Amino acid sequence: MKKHHPHHHVQGTGTHKTREARTGEHCPVDGWWAPAGREADRRYIAQGSVLPAHDGDTVTWIFVARRSDSRQPKYALPAAGAFIDNF
Repeated sequence: MKKHHPHHHVQGTGTHKTREARTGEHCPVDGWWAPAGREADRRYIAQGSVLPAHDGDTVTWIFVARRSDSRQPKYALPAAGAFIDNF
């Protein structure tokens, strides 16, 4: 089993704390995460999931937003009852 690494807290601008974690660590909180310096590449990651590599590289992930409606996914989900063979 993979070791659980604690997440790190860093003081951000203003009164908000920015959360960060590295590829291979468990995600400390549900929400939108982005590789450091690449906010446009953010994705929703569930708490407890192992943070993935980005473009094959180990990266530091920065917590961007908690609200799931802060950004829609880049892909459309298939309609309920749709089969993968129909795409």
